[in-house]
Amino acid sequence: MPTTSVYCDCKSFDCAKSIELTISVALEITQKGYYVIVDGCRHGPAKGDKLIEKRDGYAFYQES
Repeated sequence: MPTTSVYCDCKSFDCAKSIELTISVALEITQKGYYVIVDGCRHGPAKGDKLIEKRDGYAFYQES
């Protein structure tokens, strides 16, 4: 199954974390308006953002 690199969507310019996701999962996240925080990110999501789902290696959030 084809994959794509998805970069951490934290608000830091110095975060270079990324994860390989299937294209279908990456599209689903984008279409639903979610954003990805990769495990190990020092900055994490913005305060108050809603955790949608935690998966192996990353989580996706929705801005509140």
